[in-house]
Amino acid sequence: MQYPMTSVVPPAAKSRDGTPSTIAAVVLFATVLGAAVRVFLPVSAPAPLNDGGLFYAMIRDLQAARYALPALMSYNVAGIPYAYPPLAFYLTGLVADLLGLEVLDLVRILPGVFSSLTIPAFYLLAKEVLGSRTRALLPTLVYAFLPRTMDWLVMGGGITRSPGLLFALLFSRQIVVLYKSGSWRSGLSAMALGSLVVVTHPEAALHAALNGVIFYVLLSRSRKGLLQAAAVTLGTLACSSPWWATIALRHGWSVFAAPLSAAAQDSLSLPVRVFSLFGFQFTDEPFLTLLAVLGLIGMAAKIVRRDLLIPIWLVVTYLAEPRGGGLYLMVPLAMLIASALESVILPGLSRLARKSAGEASTEIAEDGGLEHLLRGSVAEWVLGYVLNYSVMSAF
Repeated sequence: MQYPMTSVVPPAAKSRDGTPSTIAAVVLFATVLGAAVRVFLPVSAPAPLNDGGLFYAMIRDLQAARYALPALMSYNVAGIPYAYPPLAFYLTGLVADLLGLEVLDLVRILPGVFSSLTIPAFYLLAKEVLGSRTRALLPTLVYAFLPRTMDWLVMGGGITRSPGLLFALLFSRQIVVLYKSGSWRSGLSAMALGSLVVVTHPEAALHAALNGVIFYVLLSRSRKGLLQAAAVTLGTLACSSPWWATIALRHGWSVFAAPLSAAAQDSLSLPVRVFSLFGFQFTDEPFLTLLAVLGLIGMAAKIVRRDLLIPIWLVVTYLAEPRGGGLYLMVPLAMLIASALESVILPGLSRLARKSAGEASTEIAEDGGLEHLLRGSVAEWVLGYVLNYSVMSAF
């Protein structure tokens, strides 16, 4: 039995989907302005921000070994197994060698570059989840300036976090396409992207797998979907096996449990996370938690409509993973914030403006598109304030 958990876009909404040039212009605008926020501080800093010394040492170890995977790290001469997913280290080291650049400079700058690329990747995922190119634009603008989508990613340690999130977004998008289309060809792309996630970042791999489960339960729940999910899982493991099999042979399987144990030491217990969920303070906004409140309104609007995919996605993401869940729940949260603006705030203000002007009140559907919502000057001012506030909050 199917339940009304997913977004349903009526034919009228699809007919109003924006032109490709307009869509591309808005996504490019969000990416460029979001990139300016993300690279400003790293570029102006003399060294990588906050953390990343371990990863810098691992890149140098890889170069010294002529890109053969070392058994141990040189970091602190502590005999730590070289068991971290190495793709970002290979990319950074090869770029440094091929272009004659300093590894330290790349560890400082590349995290912001990869973080910027997550903006168009988010758009691609939002377009599939929401079922419309136009309805994915406002969530993309919101995502571009949510502080939590960049602070951990532009640090030195973001040399693995940022590409990990990038590949996880692209993988999640491909999984949605797979379950909606049923095409096995989409499964091959999902395998390739899933493999990139696994060999890039452990938390990204966990959340990519979690998204796969969530989307199967809420979008598919079919035998064919289950077979496709199993095929993607096995294909991902097979493609990434040259790395994880080597690590298992050298250091044993217990080394893969170490990151989960370390993350658990730096996180709240599950009962405390349940209580903190009601606080809805995930966004790291330095001023008013305006975006978080809008997200809560958007969640209420979705629940009232029995459109439960995005609310369930957010809650499960936050409760399932103790340390990095706050970063990955920004993805559904950005969609909820946009939903609050499109379906509650802006339509309500438009009705009030018409009523105060003595005009006949008309209902504005959520699928009417932003161009319909912004015909009133009040709505334009409110959306302009939210976007300007978001930029300042991000900086």
